[in-house]
Amino acid sequence: MKIKYIIPFYYTWHSRSKGLHFISYFNMVILPQFLLCLFFRMPSENLKFILSFLVAFIGMLSTYEFGYIVNDSICIRKDPHPSKRIDDNEQQYLKENIIFFSAIKILISFFCVALLYFSVNQKNALLYLCCILVLIVTYIIHNSNRSFVNFITVFVLTTFNYFSSICAICSIQNFLICFLIVLICFSIPKTFFYILRKLLNYEDGYGFTIFYFLETFVFIILCFVYDINKLIVFIPFSQFMWRLFTSVLQYKKSSGVKK
Repeated sequence: MKIKYIIPFYYTWHSRSKGLHFISYFNMVILPQFLLCLFFRMPSENLKFILSFLVAFIGMLSTYEFGYIVNDSICIRKDPHPSKRIDDNEQQYLKENIIFFSAIKILISFFCVALLYFSVNQKNALLYLCCILVLIVTYIIHNSNRSFVNFITVFVLTTFNYFSSICAICSIQNFLICFLIVLICFSIPKTFFYILRKLLNYEDGYGFTIFYFLETFVFIILCFVYDINKLIVFIPFSQFMWRLFTSVLQYKKSSGVKK
């Protein structure tokens, strides 16, 4: 039995986030969640906050990796235009052991819930558990369909990808603003460009860069009009800077190919 598939982060790195893709994953997924938790967290010691965030993120990621493994080993066979992320030998191995790996991944998530329940806040841990359950159910639906239903499941998966860690750490009175930030910054644009890619074969290109550029100014205006933590502007701004950087790299690469 290959234990490496059980280790949190390994499968995400191995199948989706090697090299520059890991830096992209850090900037687009880990950093925004950490910042939102940092800006709206409950009062606690810094070390306890960081450890709590890591536990919450690992719990969410383990559920996500459950979905990744099922998709890559079983559901991909139903896709007329599959994106192969692992080789045929790995695909077969994971398929043969899918029950074991799925159970372990979900158990890791529940273990993280228990750690948070006894070390952080019981109400937050229960809300976090609800987020994990939503992710599990949604991933099962997502992996069972290759239709318009996936547009809905992508929206839900993206939302709870970012919001789960927040539920575990942030004060309950800040849930609404954090939820709205997640929807505006991540769920809506990612679902929109996903739909365009599936229906029109649209390549993201500069779409995300322009979106986050405009959104940065919208957040600046909102911070001055309403009594909101002005540091949240850094979230769309950091996304804009990263997307701009990758767009420039992509442009240079395509220009080099043309020459």
